[in-house]
Formats: sequence, structure tokens, C-alpha cells
Amino acid sequence: MAEHTTDQSHDSNKECTTDRGDKPELARQFREASNMAEHTTDQSHDSNKECTTDRGDKPELARQFREASNMAEHTTDQSHDSVSVDECTTDANSTKDRGDAIELLEQNDKMDVPKEDIDQNSVKKESLDVIKTLQSNTTEDNHSAAVRDLQATESEAAVSENPEADGWMDVLGNGLLKMKKIKPGDGIDTRPLAGQLVTISCSGQLDNGSTVDTHEALTFILQDSDVITGFDLCIALMELDEVSQIIMDPKYAYGKIGREADIPPDATITYYVQLTKVQDGPQLDKLSTAERISMGDQKRDRGNYLFARQDYSLAINVYSKAIKIVDNSQTYKGKEDSEQSLDELLDVRVKCHNNLAAAQLKVEAYDATLKSCSYVLQYQPENVKALFRRGKAYLGKGEVGKAEKILRYALKHDPESKIIQNELSRIVNKRKAEDNREKKLYQKMLGTQHLVNENKGKESNWVKWGMLGAVVTGLLSVSLVVLYRTSSFHQMNGV
Repeated sequence: MAEHTTDQSHDSNKECTTDRGDKPELARQFREASNMAEHTTDQSHDSNKECTTDRGDKPELARQFREASNMAEHTTDQSHDSVSVDECTTDANSTKDRGDAIELLEQNDKMDVPKEDIDQNSVKKESLDVIKTLQSNTTEDNHSAAVRDLQATESEAAVSENPEADGWMDVLGNGLLKMKKIKPGDGIDTRPLAGQLVTISCSGQLDNGSTVDTHEALTFILQDSDVITGFDLCIALMELDEVSQIIMDPKYAYGKIGREADIPPDATITYYVQLTKVQDGPQLDKLSTAERISMGDQKRDRGNYLFARQDYSLAINVYSKAIKIVDNSQTYKGKEDSEQSLDELLDVRVKCHNNLAAAQLKVEAYDATLKSCSYVLQYQPENVKALFRRGKAYLGKGEVGKAEKILRYALKHDPESKIIQNELSRIVNKRKAEDNREKKLYQKMLGTQHLVNENKGKESNWVKWGMLGAVVTGLLSVSLVVLYRTSSFHQMNGV
């Protein structure tokens, strides 16, 4: 068959007119072969991309790719031994001329060949050989690069299997708060919401291996600043009955101060936490006065704890929540409530506002401080702490006169207060300095400073001469008096 094809190809002015007819079935087969060749060429161009995408995650596909590459190289060697392929695809043996070979196949579909010369098996064989030749040319060019990509992909897969780099979630994106699910929970629908009451069991571990901050059943209102910030942020991402490992930077645990006795300053803590219970939080509009007093006092104590740790922003947040709990507009008065309980509620509310003013003063929120102090002084006009903080707020705003007036009033109600005395001394010194600056500023504005200096010099000279003149005048007066008396004495004696 190969010899018959060779003889016919020499007798024809057109290339590759051997064993091809005008039967529709054969023409369809040649078109399919052409399309397969084009598809193979496109696949070869995208081989680098496929090596990374498809074989990176599936070792079986990577193995198949190696086998296909070896088969393509073997097919390339066979294609050089085929006479019909050599004659029909002379210009298609390189990657540059693949397009010409495909065009040749399309042209052959339209050629007229006698029916008796048609051999379908030969046609199919030639088509497959052309496809293999095109595929092998491209595969040889990209085989080395594909192998390199495969090796890189396998290396990346090995890195992803490292337990330290897999399964961790960076909660805030700054690497300071990370969590990893150890045991799945009951589904994403069971995650708690802000304001709900949650119960967890937890155990913390320091870098030195010591166990700290262990609780069998720690209950708190989520995202109400009742616990360390790391718990508020991470528990909201957990499902009911889930167990997670949480690594907290000191910023989200116990900070620069630590916790006395067991947690040192700037300690990173690794927690193992299980979310055991989720329930609805308290509804403020249904709380009795006694419940409000209890909850409000608890919140205020938490705010005092944060204030003592110099976490003033969180303290402000907690004091504000405490005020919301004991606020007038939310008061629910039941039959068991008395005037005494309402007075106690007011007392807690005043204390919360007063403590809030102290925290606001620390962050230099002077207008907010004045507002909180005004609320306190509305019910307790002689509250020395509120008066002192109000005076400090005015001083921070630069209103020294108001500050001095208020602090003197506070000192009147607490004469022994060293803090108020020291603050008043600072204000007096500050006022003197401001008065001198203002005087100099006015003199500079009026241009009279040099006149003042000159007048001072002249006044000094006049004083000196005036004193001398007075002495001389006194001496002359005494001399005249002596002469007058002497003259009068001689006249009386007839001298």
C-alpha cells in the first residue's frame, strides 16, 4: 500500500492525492482528523498551564501525563519510518509548519480520486500518523518545561501537607490571632450572635508549657467585653460543640500587664476551647430593678478592672453598656420594687457616669467628659470627684478661668484634698504666665514696649535727682531757721 501511494504521488501535480476519494464518509473522516490535529496543537500550547492546574492536585493525572509524554516521543520515532507520511507532510515536521499540514488535509477532502483506488484502512492510518506527528513535534518542545512544572507542583503539595501551615485561619489578617478547628461542630447555623449568652470550657497554655486560665464552664455575653478580646472575636466564629485551638497575641489576651500570679506580661497564650452552650441574652426591657442593679454593678466592676489595666477604650465601652442597663428610659418597675431600690438604681447610674468621665478624661475626650460630669452634678451638685474632673476637662480645653473657679469650689467641699490643691497651684502659675504673655502681646501690638523701657530709665534718673534736691532743700531750711533765731535774739538784747 505504501508503494502504491508513492507511485501515485509522483504522477500528480498536487500533494497528497493518494488514496483519497470524494465519498462523503471519507471526507468526514478527514475533517475529523484535521480537527483532532488542531485540537492537539492547542492542547500542546496550553501544556504548561495544564501541568500546573490539573496535575498539581492529582498524582494520578501527573503519572498519566508522563506516560503520554513518553508515548509521544515513541510515536515521533515511528513517524519518520512511514513513507506516506514523509511525502504528504514534508513541511509539517516542524512546529512552525503545522498549519500548512492541516490546510493540506482540508484541501484533500475536495480532490477527485477513482473509487476503485480507495482504501479506507489506509486513509485512517495516514490520518492518525499525521496527528501523531503534529503532537510529537509540540510535545518535544514542551516536555522539559512540563516536567519542571510538575516537580514544582509536587513540591507545593508537599508543603501544603505540613500541619503547621494547613487549617489555620488568620482571624484579623494581621497574624496576631489565629484559630484552627480540631473537632467540627453542629453546623454554621449554630454559631452564636452578639448579645447572646454563651458557655465555653477552655484551657490556656503559655510558651513555657504551663497551664493557665482554665474554666470548666465560663458563661458571658458575647462581644460585651466581659472577657478577653480574643474570646469575643473567635467564639463568634465557632459552631455549637466545636473544639478549636486558638493562638492569641498579648494584644488580644492579657496585654503588657499580664495577670498577677500566673500570666506574665506580654504573654502569647494557646487556648483549647469548646463551645458547649448558646442561649438568648437578657432582655433589658423585662428586667426588674433588682436585676438591673446587679447587672449594672457587675458591668461597672468590669469597667473598673479595665480602667486599672489602663485599657481606657474598653473601659469606656463597658461603662456605656452599664449605663444602658440602668438607664431611666428602660426602667421596669414591678410590684416588688420600692423607692429604696429605685434610689439604689440611681446611685449605680451616677457612679457609672462618674467613672465614665474618668475614662473619657484619660483619652482627652473633654467634651464627652463635661457631659458625663454634668449628669452626675445634676443629682449630686457637691460631688467632689465630678467637680474635679469637670475642672480638669475645662483646663484641657484651655478655659483656665472656668477650671480655676470649679476647682476652688471643689476644694471648698474637700479642703484636705492634696490633688485639688496641687491642681490649683498649677492653674495659678499658668494664669500668671498667660497674663505676662498677654501683656507683652498687647505692648507689641501697640508698639509701646520701647517707650516703656525708656520711661523706666528716665524715672530712675528723676528719682535720684529728686532725692538729692530734697536733701539740699532741707539743709538750706535748717540754716535759715538758725539765722532767723540768732537775729531775733540780738534784737531783744539791744545788741
